[in-house]
Amino acid sequence: MISRSDVEHIARLARIALSPGEAERYRRELGKILEFVATLEKADTAAAEPLTGGTDITNALRDDALGATAAERAPGAGLVESAPEHRDGYVVVKAVFERS
Repeated sequence: MISRSDVEHIARLARIALSPGEAERYRRELGKILEFVATLEKADTAAAEPLTGGTDITNALRDDALGATAAERAPGAGLVESAPEHRDGYVVVKAVFERS
């Protein structure tokens, strides 16, 4: 168990001002944390394999395959081609202004 003087010492090292009520609360909370850590230390881990990545998944990404371009996937992608007359990706229309 951690003493109140230990909590006050830690607070001074961390330059934290604690009221008497806070010091008591932190003493209880730190005591519970240290008890839990002591429980974890008792666990038999001799047969456990060490973990390096935390998962067995090697590649969770999709295959890098050639697909439709962004222009082909865009809404109205076939609109230009459906026009009566089109050239180089543009719809051909009659001139609105006269050339001078």
